[in-house]
Amino acid sequence: MVVGEEERGSDEKDKHNTGTSSSSSCCDTDKSKVEQLDSSKRVWIKFYEQALTFVEEEETSSNNNNNNNSNSNDAGDDDKKRLNQRIIVTLETITRVLFGLDSERKSWAVLYGKGTLELIVALVNKQQLGCARSDNDNNNNNNNSRKLHFCVIKALKTCALRNPPGRSRCRSAGVFTVLNDLLEFYIQAEDAEMANEALTTLAAICLGDELNSLQGAVESQKHIDAASHIFSVDANPSMHQKIMYLKALFETMRKEQSDLLKQIEGDEGTFFSRVIEMELELRNGSQNILLAKEKWILLADAESNYDRCLDMLLIQNDYMSVTRLLQPIYVEIHNKRATLRLKAGNALGCIEDLDVLLEQKLLSTSQRFDGLKMKATAYLQLERNDDAREALGKALLMKQGDPDVTSQLEAMDK
Repeated sequence: MVVGEEERGSDEKDKHNTGTSSSSSCCDTDKSKVEQLDSSKRVWIKFYEQALTFVEEEETSSNNNNNNNSNSNDAGDDDKKRLNQRIIVTLETITRVLFGLDSERKSWAVLYGKGTLELIVALVNKQQLGCARSDNDNNNNNNNSRKLHFCVIKALKTCALRNPPGRSRCRSAGVFTVLNDLLEFYIQAEDAEMANEALTTLAAICLGDELNSLQGAVESQKHIDAASHIFSVDANPSMHQKIMYLKALFETMRKEQSDLLKQIEGDEGTFFSRVIEMELELRNGSQNILLAKEKWILLADAESNYDRCLDMLLIQNDYMSVTRLLQPIYVEIHNKRATLRLKAGNALGCIEDLDVLLEQKLLSTSQRFDGLKMKATAYLQLERNDDAREALGKALLMKQGDPDVTSQLEAMDK
């Protein structure tokens, strides 16, 4: 791969991250492959599959109940309590397990299957976020809703902390909608503990991710302003530290992206939905590659995903002309498509993408090195040995004495 996927959260990081758009195949993990994983990953796969099955079964049960009005209110309340408790246990397990993982395993777990953030959002959607609003006459229900919401916020924060792929995934997973709803409710309720926890999670999601920071500046600023007025500094010093941090972060984004924000205001907020569409196309392309093996039709589907993503991005030329925030997506598209084309035997197409990639200023030395090595491989497929030797020579200048490049050059000179 040319571009390091740490910031983008690619599903290609692990060959066992086999999420698909089909729920039935999302967790169909080959047993022999599972046995090769370390124990923490095996534990996560088992837990994730059980949690996803619970969500899917609950959806079926909910649909059946909607078509059957014969249940008593008491039975419905009991079912709701049991559902709440199971959701809470699942969310607490997510937090506990992820907290104990190193950064590589956490990234793998958060991206596994359909995604852990998506699972959290699906779980909370089983119980409406606004349920506390309708339970004002029932303290037990209020407490249950509050505990569930607290577990949601903690689980979201755990997915984002020290995990760039997790932060990047927050956009398409719908995390901002969930978190902003919770912020609004608990700030209005003047619940300092819950508001503080939600603000901490918002900070964790925005830290180190400029697109998230921009979305926070657009969608969450009103909640930050409300919290700063409702909660006193003396009684809530920790909360106000987070408020000050978020205000400074959002103000910086407004200054740096002032031209982009003017366009976002004019397009009624469709900018972020378009970014999400592009990210989903990239993810679907990666999933098609993982599923492809020798099925070339899936490789063709993956290339179509990347083609559509590039088309969507180029349509956003007005945005591209005023911001660099979309540049990583542009680079990732060409990177993934180049890798795919090389795998599919389309060496010329691979070289075309690499020519675009190697012109990008944001590539690190290591990324350029990998790109030149891939380009040399493509040239060799075309039997253009002189061009391959030139690409390898440039790569060797970047990493002098690299054994792989040196051995390739020596083999070509024989």
